[in-house]
Amino acid sequence: AYIAGLREAGLDVVFCIDATGSMGWVLSEVKDRIEDIAKFVRTLVPIARFGLVAYRDTDGPDFTTRIQPLTYSTGKLNTFLSGLEAKGGGDWFEAVDEGIKVAIDDSGWRMGARKIVIVVGDAPMREGQARKAARLIE
Repeated sequence: AYIAGLREAGLDVVFCIDATGSMGWVLSEVKDRIEDIAKFVRTLVPIARFGLVAYRDTDGPDFTTRIQPLTYSTGKLNTFLSGLEAKGGGDWFEAVDEGIKVAIDDSGWRMGARKIVIVVGDAPMREGQARKAARLIE
């Protein structure tokens, strides 16, 4: 019944990924697997869409966040990922809250669709940012 509901309403999934230097192996794995993930999920929910948000730190190289809004196109996902390098992140904390904010505000969610944000990272956000992120999620 749950899958049938998703097939009718839709499923929007955004991967919010830490793109700092320590996450190089994860970015490489996502690049290798994103098409497989999309194909598998679409066997269950053919109208599923996927998006990506890469985040670093507020003073990271090149960007704090970068987004590929939700799309049916795995080609767009692959293009976004192919232009992404893991770099920066010299301190322990990352701009996880900024990544979540961009995922929530700028992904282009469909009305009525089930909305999922999957955060993948290896470092926490700065103290005090967790409350801000929780409010965004609520």
